[in-house]
Amino acid sequence: MIENLTPNNELNEQQIKLLNGDKEEQFLLKREIHRDIFPIMVEGFRQIRELTQNIAIISGAIAAFTIPILNTDLVQTKVLAYIALLLLFISIVYAIHHLSEVISKEVNDLSKQHSTYNDILDDAIDRVNTVLLTGNIDKLNVDEKKVLKKLSTIKILPKIDRSLNILKTIIFAALVYLFLSFIPLNEIIRFLHLES
Repeated sequence: MIENLTPNNELNEQQIKLLNGDKEEQFLLKREIHRDIFPIMVEGFRQIRELTQNIAIISGAIAAFTIPILNTDLVQTKVLAYIALLLLFISIVYAIHHLSEVISKEVNDLSKQHSTYNDILDDAIDRVNTVLLTGNIDKLNVDEKKVLKKLSTIKILPKIDRSLNILKTIIFAALVYLFLSFIPLNEIIRFLHLES
């Protein structure tokens, strides 16, 4: 990167300009990470949380609708209505549990990534500062193994999160049971025999 060293490995003006330019690039990269990359990740996480929260709210609203009519003549098959109500409560509890797990994991992962990226960039800036202060170009050497080791600690293998699929399935099943609870049981049985 830096050529034409003086006989004692001291820096000349051109080399100092190159090092200052390199340091400025590191600062720009750091700003870019803070400004562009992390907000996009956080926005994606926020949308998943909002979806889960909305599913829990919808489940609660359907349960609130179901409870007052549970013991009326409108509900023909009370067992199915009770199953639907139970599934709705399960979906609410599951959504709350999922949200707490996801938020905790996201905060920990983002903190770890942010800290690691900043450490790597700070090390690069410190090396340039050391070279500028001492004039010894040998201090600019990068320990690639150390950097790769730091990066490998934040390597997060993508896992398919099936929690939202499970939550949607529970709510769909609850809605089916709730719908069927409005139909007399003998009609359901007759319909099932016609299909067979």
